[in-house]
Amino acid sequence: MRRIYRALFAVSVAGFVAAIAWKGGRAGAAFALGAALSAANFLVLHRMVEGMGSPDTSRASGRTAALIGLRYLAMGGIAYAIVKYFELSGLGVVVGLLAATASVLIEIVYELIYART
Repeated sequence: MRRIYRALFAVSVAGFVAAIAWKGGRAGAAFALGAALSAANFLVLHRMVEGMGSPDTSRASGRTAALIGLRYLAMGGIAYAIVKYFELSGLGVVVGLLAATASVLIEIVYELIYART
């Protein structure tokens, strides 16, 4: 998991710099906020999956389902606020939200190349 978090950081920084170079500071800020949302969502998802392996998983079923729905609702609300009130690029936010996906894909490629069988 440590490699995924490092890749997430690298993708976020590289995307931020590329967005600033390509479209300017507002696009860079939009990408950075989207990447921050992506990282927060990945962290919450990671902790939730780790919690599923704990011995007392019986208490988490209803609450976990509610948190999953609320998490995506909150992310949508935050993304809407970024675009509407801060007047930042919606495309930059969406591309930033893909930072965690890119870091997982980097990890998959790494494992395929360096896997020992």
